[in-house]
Amino acid sequence: MKGKTIKLEVIEAAENEQVVAARVVILDPTLQVRNRTPHIVIALNKKNGGKLSMAKSLEGWVKVRSIILSGEVKEIPV
Repeated sequence: MKGKTIKLEVIEAAENEQVVAARVVILDPTLQVRNRTPHIVIALNKKNGGKLSMAKSLEGWVKVRSIILSGEVKEIPV
């Protein structure tokens, strides 16, 4: 997937003291994800013990105004 340009639609957001994430709808039918809740991590509070995996268990998702994101898939070490 690295190097491929994809489009996502942000539909909801959730946060806690460790992580902030946006739930997305994948607009590219060729992209398959394993997560039950497709999302992107927006912010991570490492000083407070935040880990990327914590976004999977966020609760209290709130609807947001639809935002279409388009970008190239890259791997960024954290």
